[in-house]
Amino acid sequence: MRISGLICAAAILVAGCANGPWYWTRSNATRDVFLADHQPCFDVATIGYGVGSERAYKACMRSKGWTRVQGTGSQYPGVPHFRGPEGDDEFKSADREWFTTQGSPSGR
Repeated sequence: MRISGLICAAAILVAGCANGPWYWTRSNATRDVFLADHQPCFDVATIGYGVGSERAYKACMRSKGWTRVQGTGSQYPGVPHFRGPEGDDEFKSADREWFTTQGSPSGR
């Protein structure tokens, strides 16, 4: 009983460490490559008047070969990574240029 409690506590601790922000990545990704795919997807997913669809954005990005990777706590992923909108509410408050500042210049 005591061992199962320790295992459960360890699993919760590990799961808590993996809940950093989500990013987009793909092989040979650069900021320019990301922006070339992000902008049309953002435009397609924006319904109008600051209303957008996170689902439509993610489907568009996946269709272009991008996958999602999660940071660990405050640590960035070890692969080229870029941020996109993570919820429908981010379309109304997002400045299109904000996404160009997310991730490092090299994507790492």
